[in-house]
Amino acid sequence: MVNKRGIKQSTLNYLLGGLSLVLAIVLVILSIQVMGSFEKMRTAEQRKSEFKQLGFDLTNASEYLTGEVRAYVQFGDKTHYDNYWREVNETKTRDHIVAKLTELGAPQNELDLITEAKKNSDALVGIEEKAMQAVEEGKLDDGRRLVFGEQYDQGKQAIKGLIEKFQETMNARASGELDQAADDMQRNIIIMIVLIVITAVFSGISLLLSHFKIIKPIIRIKENMVRVAEGDLSQSVKVTIDNTEIGQLAYGTATVIATFQSVVNEVTHILTEMSNGNLVVEITSDYRGDFAEIKTSLNRIVESFNEVLSDVKSAADQVASASAQVSDSSISLSQGATEQASSIEELTASIEEISAQTRLNADNASEANGLAETAKMNAEQGNGQMKEMLRAMQDINESSANISKIIKVIDEIAFQTNILALNAAVEAARAGQHGKGFAVVAEEVRNLAARSANAAKETTDMIESSIRKVEGGTRIANETAGALVKIVENVEKVATLVSDIAVASNEQAIGISQINQGVMQVSHVVQNNSATSEESAAASEQLASQAELLKDQVGRFRLKRENRRSPYRELDGLNPEVLKMLEAMSRNKRTEEHADGYREAAASGTKKIALSDFEFGKY
Repeated sequence: MVNKRGIKQSTLNYLLGGLSLVLAIVLVILSIQVMGSFEKMRTAEQRKSEFKQLGFDLTNASEYLTGEVRAYVQFGDKTHYDNYWREVNETKTRDHIVAKLTELGAPQNELDLITEAKKNSDALVGIEEKAMQAVEEGKLDDGRRLVFGEQYDQGKQAIKGLIEKFQETMNARASGELDQAADDMQRNIIIMIVLIVITAVFSGISLLLSHFKIIKPIIRIKENMVRVAEGDLSQSVKVTIDNTEIGQLAYGTATVIATFQSVVNEVTHILTEMSNGNLVVEITSDYRGDFAEIKTSLNRIVESFNEVLSDVKSAADQVASASAQVSDSSISLSQGATEQASSIEELTASIEEISAQTRLNADNASEANGLAETAKMNAEQGNGQMKEMLRAMQDINESSANISKIIKVIDEIAFQTNILALNAAVEAARAGQHGKGFAVVAEEVRNLAARSANAAKETTDMIESSIRKVEGGTRIANETAGALVKIVENVEKVATLVSDIAVASNEQAIGISQINQGVMQVSHVVQNNSATSEESAAASEQLASQAELLKDQVGRFRLKRENRRSPYRELDGLNPEVLKMLEAMSRNKRTEEHADGYREAAASGTKKIALSDFEFGKY
């Protein structure tokens, strides 16, 4: 690690942040001062207006008293007299003005001018009292001479001069305060503008420092890492390595690139040696972290190659000795396959006959299922129509009940009519000769009422008989509907059973079809086995030559353990009959792909010999 010194980015950030904070605080303070100066200027302007208004009020109060007293001595109107003394004794404008000036903090010299003006005004009050007293005594001319005389005018001029001097002094002072507040605010604004400019310059410098000290080095490091990701490990980090954060990042990047270069170079060397047939190499460097997995995996690959090639070499020896046994077994397999083919043909014919009968059963069951469904639909339709008939009979029953009620009403009307006819006959009898005609009419009405009652009774009997018959029909219809419901349920059960029979028959047909297909496949496999057995005899000779070629190819590699014991050598001591039995079991487990492969090889004129662990395991 390089010990070159440099200002750390964190320290620089603290310094820049601290200076920014100080500038921000100063700007806030100046902003507060500007606001205070503006408030002072506004207050000074307001005080100036208030002082000016007080001067006007004092002048107006003095003029008001003069005007009221002069009006009184001229016209003798009591209203002016009352207004004058109300101002002097109650309103007291002059006293309020002095109190307001004291409250506003007017300087003492201004208060002295107002006090002196008030004293002069009080002196005039004495003259004004004498003038009003003269008016009350009827001496109007004396009163007029007092308030319009030279002495009174001199007092007024003295008061006016003092008030004007007060206004001039007050205006000068207020203008000075206003100018001072404006100067303070202008000075603070200028200082704040200067600080804002300094802050902007400082921010620009900070951005430049961040660009050259942070952003630009990070971009360079990013470019280095992108090139590393693209596989370029021959580059160098073009960033100064020191004790700063960016310098430490550059140091870490350079270390990563160097580590990658070391690992890739050593792995490349190992793979190059392996491609040249040298399998005695291995990684000996000390890898750390996740790189240790690379070392372990690559060494395991080398070790696995050694083991596999050793096994292949040993297996090649076994293949040569087993080729003769394969030839003998192929002849026996061909004879057995021929006998199996004839038996399978007879079995196929029997299965075809069973399949035809099963399909016929399935078709009959499907037809019976359709008939059961039709019967079910007819029964459900009859049940629905029976329900409609029940509803119609119920409606008839309700209508009959309503008619019975109406007939009862008619019977009651006939009864009432009969009573009225009897009453009319009684009245006609009382009337004597004059009521005979009315008695005849009453008798006819009574006869009509009796006939109506008899007709209503007969109709009631007929309706009651109809109701009883409808109730009997309803009961029979309900019983019929119940029977239809049971028929529907039984038909549904029959349909379900027939459907199950149809499904079972179809499944049996499918199963028999699958059995037939399996038998056909077995026949196909037997035929393939017969062809394969004939090919195996020829293939055994080529197998021996390929085993020799395989031994030559494996001999190109330098192995760590040349004399390693192979697990296939354990088969050398087995009895030939046992080997034949193992061969037969192994052939039965072959898939159709092996037979297809042999047929393709036979068709192309090339003997295809499988050298997988599955084939070697037979021997």
